[in-house]
Amino acid sequence: MIKEKILIRPMYKTDPSYKKGMQVAILESTGLIIKKHFDNVAKYISTETYDIVSLHSDEIDWKLAGY
Repeated sequence: MIKEKILIRPMYKTDPSYKKGMQVAILESTGLIIKKHFDNVAKYISTETYDIVSLHSDEIDWKLAGY
């Protein structure tokens, strides 16, 4: 069974209800945000259902993240 990938990154200013410092979990296939949290958002995602991929710091658009 192939698991869907979840991308973990800081919330961007272009995301709905943007809050600086919040992390988001995004379905890779659709771009849909499925979870938001100020702490480690990955701990709230089931690893049995999804493959979790945290973006590396050089893959993050820090300007869009508000930094």
